Amino acid sequence: MKMMKLALLGGAALAVTSAGAFADELSNLKSSMESVTTIATPVADAPEGTTITWGGQVRQALTFNSDDSDILTTTADGAVVASDGSTGFDLASGRVRLWVDATTPTSVGDVDLHIRFNQSQNQANGLGAVGINEYWGTWHMTPELAFSGGGMGNGADFGQGETFGNTVGLNASSGFVTTDEQLRLAYASGPISFFVAVDDGNDSVGNHGLDEMPDFHANFGWAGDMFSLGLGAMFQSNAGVADSYQVAGNISFNLGETVNLHVSAAMGQDTLGEGDYFGVAGGIGANVTETTSVELTGGYKDSDAGDKFNVNAGIYWAPVSQLKMGLQGDYTDVDGGNEVITASFVTWWSF
Repeated sequence: MKMMKLALLGGAALAVTSAGAFADELSNLKSSMESVTTIATPVADAPEGTTITWGGQVRQALTFNSDDSDILTTTADGAVVASDGSTGFDLASGRVRLWVDATTPTSVGDVDLHIRFNQSQNQANGLGAVGINEYWGTWHMTPELAFSGGGMGNGADFGQGETFGNTVGLNASSGFVTTDEQLRLAYASGPISFFVAVDDGNDSVGNHGLDEMPDFHANFGWAGDMFSLGLGAMFQSNAGVADSYQVAGNISFNLGETVNLHVSAAMGQDTLGEGDYFGVAGGIGANVTETTSVELTGGYKDSDAGDKFNVNAGIYWAPVSQLKMGLQGDYTDVDGGNEVITASFVTWWSF
């Protein structure tokens, strides 16, 4: 275990965001930014030269869910009774997002600010509270080197993020990899990019709310015209229990101008959740016409907390950048018997 920690910490010195994750994130960002409104110096007290871009999105889905997973309940006399999960329709899958990005040129390089607001509908309580799920600032010290701080994704998740459903999809990483408060040093030049970061994983156990040491992340990526690849590693110090870690990799292929193939794998130890785990995932997406696309994703994860297999398929229609809708089907099997099947009509509105 000590050798594994040293290897991971040594790998952290290499750094950075996976190109596969970058390709997915940039694809989503490009889709969102197509409809963004840009305003220069919108208020009187904004620094000269500041530009602000902002946009928003609302998602709503009608989902039919069939769940035969065993649900264990305890009766008044202490007996444990197993029953199947629920079956029926659900409209409580709404989400609204608002993002704001600002850039100010300065004598020492551009300074950026990024804020992501999010609100998700809750079935039991109606609309939930609005929260800021991502926020960070960046100082572009040189055209290639940037220093950032705030709450942002750590780059260890290799998922496309577009598919709606219960899919393992293109995310083979563990659930403990989250968006945390972070300090990050990133470098990007040509096809190469990488970053190293320290963050607060909110993982303190029995240490009065303090971590013994920060968590470490490192990602490296290479992006080419035909394919891209990425490598990532993380180390999480847990007070009072064994430490957690993850190593992962992915590769994406552009098969012509309309088809993309993506494969990823991750392994590690999540002491505070799944225990030891290994996961593989893949997906293929294709543009059928200028307005219609299809995708198929699938994944398998083997962990101490249980095995999970999933496939997801969808077809989407986007006549303009402000409107997208689609049909999706999703199948998940947990521990070889607990099956969940969903079928969804999903809509997105953007500006």
